[in-house]
Amino acid sequence: MAIQTTYSETMDIARAGLVAGSDYDVETGVVETEAGIAFGLAVAQGVSDKGIILGGTTTTFRGVSIRDVTLGAETDLYAQRKNIGVLTRGKIWLVPSSAVVANAPVYFTAATGRFSSTSGGNVLVKGARWVTSAAQDGFAQAYFSGLQRGVDA
Repeated sequence: MAIQTTYSETMDIARAGLVAGSDYDVETGVVETEAGIAFGLAVAQGVSDKGIILGGTTTTFRGVSIRDVTLGAETDLYAQRKNIGVLTRGKIWLVPSSAVVANAPVYFTAATGRFSSTSGGNVLVKGARWVTSAAQDGFAQAYFSGLQRGVDA
């Protein structure tokens, strides 16, 4: 039985959580958030040593949940108690919750993990910037230097 029988002539520009480029660092953690964690969202240190939760604070921020193509088209999130890939340094495609402009600082909303360039009540990610501009809910690349984890950029 064939798994795939149709093919698109073109590739999509991006998807949330898709790593952009080949120079990046990724760590593996274990999802503690009961509802799971979708791709391309801010994640933080959980309770256990390798634990990962959605959102977080400036001091607990770990990185961004990366897209895992091995999970298949039927899911777009990491389930609770499953391994999760977390980008700590490099470029990644995100779906911003507000319009963003290239070279602006990157913020995230603690409760939802969504990224933006708006500071009002959001958490600043040290050493991060938007690489490309985009409208709200569009696709934009962001660069994370690794400074949030004390890693040299």
